[in-house]
Formats: sequence, C-alpha cells, structure tokens
Amino acid sequence: MDAAPHIVEARAALAAASRQAGRNEGDVLHVIDHAAINGRVGDRNIVETLGAGRAPGSAGHRLVSAAGTYLRHVHALRQTMTHERTDLADRAGTVIPRPSQELIDAISRGNQMPDTLRGELRSITGAFDRRFGEDLAALRAGKAIDQLAQRHGLDPNVLASARDVLSQLDKGIKQARAQDRAQTVSRGGPVR
Repeated sequence: MDAAPHIVEARAALAAASRQAGRNEGDVLHVIDHAAINGRVGDRNIVETLGAGRAPGSAGHRLVSAAGTYLRHVHALRQTMTHERTDLADRAGTVIPRPSQELIDAISRGNQMPDTLRGELRSITGAFDRRFGEDLAALRAGKAIDQLAQRHGLDPNVLASARDVLSQLDKGIKQARAQDRAQTVSRGGPVR
C-alpha cells in the first residue's frame, strides 16, 4: 500500500509515543499495523486494549492518542481505496456503443443532424462520461494514455482508438450546437 504523507507522519508519531511510554516500539507498531491493515474499518478495540495497559501519565495518553490517529488515517485510506475500486468496477461495466456510420458521415461532412442522430450522439457521449468519469478530461487531452488504460483495465491502443472516436463525437456536439444557434437566429431568437 502506498503510504500517504499523513499516514507516515502518524506512524512516526506512534513510534515516538511508544518509546516515550516505555513500550517496545516494534511490538506496538506490529500490533497496530496488523489491526489497521487487516482489522475491520472503524474497529478501535486495539486502541482500547493498548490503553488498558498504558504507562501512567501523559506518555500513556500520547500513545493511545497516536495509535487512534494512525488507525483512523489507515482506515480512511482503506475506505477510499475500496470506494475507488468499486467505482472503477461499476464504470468498467458501462458499454460504450460504436457510433453508426450515418452519424460519423454527418459529423465529417458537417451535415445537419436529425433528432435521431443527435440522440445517438448524446447517448454515446453520455456513455463515455459514465465509463471514464473524472478521467474523461484527461482522455480528451490525450494525457497519460498508458496510465489511464491501466487504471481502467484497457489496452492502450483501444483507449487511443476510443479517444479518436470521442474527439469526433466532440466535433459533432460543437456542430450540433452551432446548428442550433443558427436556427435560433434565423427565427429571430437570441444569439448566445
């Protein structure tokens, strides 16, 4: 597990507190690490157990406090990682339909798009948004395609191809908006 800076700091504070409390630093870290990584998220029994045999005074209090802080940080990281994995798994199930040749032709020729093609365009771009979420901007920009491919469990060549399709669809969206503006102006409506 990659250690976030606040977790490293909390672990260092725990080590220092265990030394100040006269406890074996290695034993304390081993027990707390095990509970933090393998225990149930939110379970603080180990902290209470550690507190029951703590050194008297402020050193014992610091040890219990440092153990609780470290445990909270690791549990928060575990919850975040679980949420991200679940979110990515849900996104991986999103199927992005291939655009019809009729839509591709209308975009490349700059033709007026009927409502059926506009609906297809919205549907496919919506599927891209659901599949890639916050990574969609990076995909559009072509940034770190290899990292995005790894994160989303895709072959980099497939992702590069998807980026090309998305670029074409974005062109179609701009084209549809321009056509909408032109229609509104021709009817005497407002210009945006």
